[in-house]
Order: sequence, then C-alpha cells, then structure tokens
Amino acid sequence: MPEWIGELWRWFKAVLVWWFKSVGGSLVAVFQILYALKYKEAPPMISWWLLGVCFAAAGFLAWRDQNKKADQLESRMKSRIKVSCGRSVDKSVIRAGGETWFRARLDLEGCTPVPEIEASVNELWEDKEKVPLSEYLTLTMFPGMKFPHDPNMKTLNEGRPEFVDLIRVANGMATFPLKIYPRAVDNDALLKPKHTYRIIVAICSSSNRTDQCTFQFEWTGDPDTSDIRLMSVMPPPDADAHAEL
Repeated sequence: MPEWIGELWRWFKAVLVWWFKSVGGSLVAVFQILYALKYKEAPPMISWWLLGVCFAAAGFLAWRDQNKKADQLESRMKSRIKVSCGRSVDKSVIRAGGETWFRARLDLEGCTPVPEIEASVNELWEDKEKVPLSEYLTLTMFPGMKFPHDPNMKTLNEGRPEFVDLIRVANGMATFPLKIYPRAVDNDALLKPKHTYRIIVAICSSSNRTDQCTFQFEWTGDPDTSDIRLMSVMPPPDADAHAEL
C-alpha cells in the first residue's frame, strides 16, 4: 500500500475523533438518521451544511493538534546554551600562574551541538554610570588564542562545558581578555578597583539566537574577595522597536 494512503487514513481517523468528541458532528448525524427514519425523507438541507461545517472544524482541530505535537517535539530537540558563573559554579573562577580568571560557563541543554560560539562586551556600566565604548570588545573563549590566526570559536557539545573568559586579574589589574585589539578603547583603564560593574555580553552562534547576558562584577581590587554573577539572560532588544522610539 502506498505510503500516502496510510497517511491519509491516519488523518481521516484523527478528524473522525474530533468530529465525534468535540464539534457536534455526531449529534447532527444522529439527527439526520432519526429524521429520515421518522419522516421517510431526506433530512433538511441545513443539517447537511451543519455536517460539513462540523467536518471542516474537526479537520482544523486535528491539524492543530498534530502541529502542537510537532512544535513540542522540535522544542525539546532544539539545543540551548545554559549560562552560569561565579564562585559557586564549578571552574568558573580559577587561579593559574599568579592570575585569576572569572569565566562564564556554557552548558548544552539538548543534544544538537551549538557551533561557532563567540562572545563580546556590548555595554559596560560602572556603578550606575554607563561607560562609553567606541567598539565592541570581543572576548576569548577558553583556552584563548592558540596561534595568530586562530578564530577562537568553540562548538558546545553534550556533556562538555565551554567557558568564556570574562575578566582576567593580573598584577592587581582587572581587564577583559580580548582576542582582537580594540583600537578606540583603552582596555587597561576600563575596570577600576572598588567599583561594581554591570557587563552586557552577547553570546552568539551561527545556529542559535543570540543570548544577551548581564553580569555583575564586584571588583574590590583583591581577586580573592571579588566575584562575578549572572543577573539575566534574554534575547537582544528588538532593533525595530528601537527604531520606532
């Protein structure tokens, strides 16, 4: 039997289920049968119209039910990036070679790998004042640049986290670990001790929508008493909405 015949039969059975249980088609059919038995003539034309409307409604409900199931299955299979950070997060804050690294941990939620991940600082706030940035600051993905032309993009796989290097503290100075030199931004002077910083980081991939992550960095001047935490993760602002303002 051709495959399309089996698919048509499954669709027809789904329509019949909705036709009987939800849209009243069975009641119209019962009315027609009883009318024909009692008056020995065809049921009124309006009953046929009602029967057709019920069948069309049942067809729509059957399609909607299958469409919802397909959307739910796609949603479960689609991978997402789970972002976390801070001293309570495994391997997020580490010391190595006299330096302290504050990193965002990325874990895969789902089974499909997320390729070509890149992160950049799009906004920076010192206490409650916005710090002007003439350029976006492109951050390194751990373990950083291996050679001059390394694109430093990671693929996030199931069961193995990746890390975005957010802050590097060395010789008492906190800086953003960058893979591209910012010509118009003095990176060494951005983060000053005894200030609280709100850092807006865009985490991008060629296969997923961008995550706009807001981090809060408490920079005391001492890496042992400083910490970073994730405040929120959301899609980037709608460019069309900004254009209307």
